[in-house]
Amino acid sequence: MKKIIIIDASPRKNGNSDVAAERMAAALQGNEVKIIKLREANIKPCIACDFCKKQDKAACVQRDDFAALIHDLDDCDAIALMTPIYFGQIPGPAKTFIDRCYAFFNPAKNYMSVATKRGKKAAVIGFCGSGPVEVYSKYLGDTAQNFGVLGVDATRVFMLGNVNEPGSCTKSDSCMNKIDETAKWLID
Repeated sequence: MKKIIIIDASPRKNGNSDVAAERMAAALQGNEVKIIKLREANIKPCIACDFCKKQDKAACVQRDDFAALIHDLDDCDAIALMTPIYFGQIPGPAKTFIDRCYAFFNPAKNYMSVATKRGKKAAVIGFCGSGPVEVYSKYLGDTAQNFGVLGVDATRVFMLGNVNEPGSCTKSDSCMNKIDETAKWLID
């Protein structure tokens, strides 16, 4: 049984990220799955105080929902980020979450990380209404590299365009199949 954390970064309730997170959780049945809906979480921005750099393991001075997730992020086997693209980028809550992963970063350590578990996988699945899907895909690939600090060694990224309406990704067999395939990859 694997431990997977699914990050739903959409500020929009019942949007494509919600649908994808629920679909992936269903595909991962039999594993330990935790869905984090960032719109419901109290995650404050990183204050760059460097408290975490004085620790031997990931830690944060702030007492919020991210600090409570540090152990889960360190202990998990895989992470999946479901995110819309807003004005060419991931929305603010997703960026804040990624910034807080700084708690794992230490340039003096192997892999520049204090993560206690390596070999994790990460998937980033993006949704947009329109725009240059190939450009957004590259951007999401660059975004996925940030998860290396959490002990991630393998990433997969895919971007779905023309899915602006809430839940419209369910009309695409290709989208639903890609989510299922990605879930299987996360636990293989």
